[in-house]
Amino acid sequence: MMEASGGDATERPPGPDGLPFLGVAHELIRDQLGYGERMAAEYGDVGCATVAGRPFYAVNHPRDVERILVTEHESFVRGELTTGKLENLSPNSLFLATGDRWEAIRAVLQPAFFMEQVADYADEIGALVAERTASFDDGEHLDAEALARTLTIDVLSRTIFGADVRERRETLETAARAIRRRFDTDSPAVFLPDWAPLPRILRYRRAVAALDDLVAELISARRADPDAYDDILAALVARSEDADVMDHETLTDNAKGLLVAGHDTTASALAATLGLVACHPTVQDRVREEVLAAQGDGTEGPPGAAVLRDLEYTDAVVREALRLYPPAPFIFRESIEPVEVGDYTIPSGVDVSISPWTVHRDERWWDDPERFDPSRWLADDPDRPEYAYFPFGGGPRHCIGMRFAMTELTLAVATICQRVTLATPLDSMPSMNGGMTLSPDAPIELVVRR
Repeated sequence: MMEASGGDATERPPGPDGLPFLGVAHELIRDQLGYGERMAAEYGDVGCATVAGRPFYAVNHPRDVERILVTEHESFVRGELTTGKLENLSPNSLFLATGDRWEAIRAVLQPAFFMEQVADYADEIGALVAERTASFDDGEHLDAEALARTLTIDVLSRTIFGADVRERRETLETAARAIRRRFDTDSPAVFLPDWAPLPRILRYRRAVAALDDLVAELISARRADPDAYDDILAALVARSEDADVMDHETLTDNAKGLLVAGHDTTASALAATLGLVACHPTVQDRVREEVLAAQGDGTEGPPGAAVLRDLEYTDAVVREALRLYPPAPFIFRESIEPVEVGDYTIPSGVDVSISPWTVHRDERWWDDPERFDPSRWLADDPDRPEYAYFPFGGGPRHCIGMRFAMTELTLAVATICQRVTLATPLDSMPSMNGGMTLSPDAPIELVVRR
């Protein structure tokens, strides 16, 4: 990656000229991931382009990523680029809240994702994955993304939303798919308002309406009979009774956000991890050996809370998969006051992107960055900046479900490797598409061997 050259803080950083008015919008639509890589390679740690008439800064140094997400996070908001579409999906969600309201909503949601609470569900996560794995036939061909989405809904249905969602799988899957497509940058539709009569946008509106009905149904059931449910949503409904900030609309929007985020990003990460494991048999063997060693002789049940801390190498496999294939490849902010980054000053009122996809593959911070190497996580690298790795964001607005996602991913990989061997006809992982959530541009084919 090119180092940023010295410059005047009052000058605009270098960047591509693009087309009149559109700027580089056409490049983002065609290849968002490639655009981010090219910006870093050609213009260094800070670059600037125009997207649909607006200045758009790309920041690629961990030092400045930390500045944006952590030390000077109050100088940035999520901005119209991110919030414009979400305002119609979940306007009262934690994702869009700011200031005191954000703190109040997070205080209600956070206890559900404390590690001790997540650990309570670990045994059930392992059991659910084992149950699904038991249905595999020897030699069966599976699509990793489809499998990951199925497993993720299995886990969501029991741990967060009870058995209700498991029986309404199609509603959730359709909504997640339509929402993801609504935010994908492979079409000009991403820049159009929700009232535009395009097929993609019409499907999105229908899917969101169905999701609204489902969430309202789940909440009503828990209000009507609080003792009948022991899931996270029931705890949030109970907690909302004593929280002024959590009115019905806010509770509904945040439940909807948990449904979508908990399914889509975790499924993306799991699909990539399973694909990588299938492409690297020695990694898979080592995971299996670790699980067997952690559980001890004669233990046939799936791994759970008792062995989670002992799955050090499996955890490293997941972290390395998240490095190479972060489910949210770009994080967007809008500056609300000037902030210095590198040799330049980001002015107030401009869009800013930071990219886990790009920074995670920077050879300054990672040896042989394109190589899948879980062992790199088994020893500390004191020279690597903290924010050379940020698959869950960072700072006060880091992903609230980070611990839950890591627990789910680790136990899913451990349980599958304990019970079957995954092969693949692929020589390597397929190319990826950016957008709201990372996705493969061709199926990740798995072959199950018992």
